[in-house]
Amino acid sequence: MAEMQVIEVEGVTVIAVTGEMTGSGIAPIERAFVMTVAAAERLVVDLSAVTMISTPGITLLVSADRQLRRRHGRFVLCGLAGRVEQVLLERCRLDAVFTIRPSRVEAIAAARL
Repeated sequence: MAEMQVIEVEGVTVIAVTGEMTGSGIAPIERAFVMTVAAAERLVVDLSAVTMISTPGITLLVSADRQLRRRHGRFVLCGLAGRVEQVLLERCRLDAVFTIRPSRVEAIAAARL
């Protein structure tokens, strides 16, 4: 099951997700995640504490990226490691779609550009 925490840093909304971003895992956070994305202009999603991601989690991220692009906002991912990094980068090649930075600090800086 996933959980999320939202903070504001230097005008950037940061969503820190923990747990599994799978079909049943995202159910507890999906509504809050979508509402946070709808209100954000600059968004960082920190996946450093996510242990697994599957199609529903990827769909949530792609949807957030699209929404922000349509509004000329910024969407940046950070903290990819282990299985999450393998799925997003090696299997799905989403590094061609998303702006990705190694750390939260670097992601916030990229979102402010």
